[in-house]
Amino acid sequence: MIELGFVNRHWCQLKSITLDKSRFAPRPDPPKSPLKRGVGVDFEKNLVPPFLRGVRGDLDPNPKQQSVTTFDVLTPIYYEVLTMKDTTIADKIIVALDVASQEEAIALVDKLPDVSFWKVGLELFVSSGPGILEILKQRGKRIFLDLKFHDIPNTVAGACRAAAKYNVDLLTIHSTCGKEALKAGLVALEEGAAAVDKPSPKLIAITLLTSLNSRQLAFELKIPLELPEYALHMALLAKETGLAGAVCSPQEVAQLRMSCGDDFLLVCPGVRPKWADGGDQRRSMTPKAAINAGADYLVIGRPITAAVDPVAAFARICEELE
Repeated sequence: MIELGFVNRHWCQLKSITLDKSRFAPRPDPPKSPLKRGVGVDFEKNLVPPFLRGVRGDLDPNPKQQSVTTFDVLTPIYYEVLTMKDTTIADKIIVALDVASQEEAIALVDKLPDVSFWKVGLELFVSSGPGILEILKQRGKRIFLDLKFHDIPNTVAGACRAAAKYNVDLLTIHSTCGKEALKAGLVALEEGAAAVDKPSPKLIAITLLTSLNSRQLAFELKIPLELPEYALHMALLAKETGLAGAVCSPQEVAQLRMSCGDDFLLVCPGVRPKWADGGDQRRSMTPKAAINAGADYLVIGRPITAAVDPVAAFARICEELE
């Protein structure tokens, strides 16, 4: 078993893996300081190779495949991937900061210290600007910047390049931009991150807003596909373009997981505990059911933030996920 730690707060662990020799370079000398050891997440064999770009390690003499025994980190790509794999149930919950001001957002963050992942959406970003992102980073939080870019390829590329400097963890774009815009956004995001020497955010695609149902898809948007088929098509378009994942309703997550594979990130809004008001979500599911169906992350807002006791509401959801 290979164990390693990272200087950040997220510990990770690898076990029983073999990797292509081309991804590594031999290192005859041991690292100057030993890597810290800690418990963390097991990566499955088939998930490891694309996650280890930019890493080098000591190699076994086998000329075809190399077993990695020690690592040191060469690029921020490694940091980016390791911090996307979680060690607790609570880390799978992204709490939506759907408030109108930075002051309200800070008050919620202070009230919920156990929340490690926050979503900043259009309302908060437009009203307060990127300052809230810096505040969250200073407090060691991960950030889902949910701006849902949707424009022509050149504009999408410019927006993604600009967003790269914020050092967030997830960034959204609509699949309906089309393959050219998705690719342009992805390339620009990686270029923008490299230019400021920061890890590139994960670009994930919106399949279909969870406030829409089958009837609206057919009669208002005039899309002649069944809703699950349409959501799958949008997710596959993102995957084929090289995006890291998709945002989808929990009602479609099982089908997307089966079709897109385990290394495709699936983030599910529209998640509501049985004891919470459904609000304007049309295709919702309970947190436990969504995780069991294959969701990597759950985006939950009002059931926590609008609760009489947000701390108790967050704790209750975590307990229900155990």
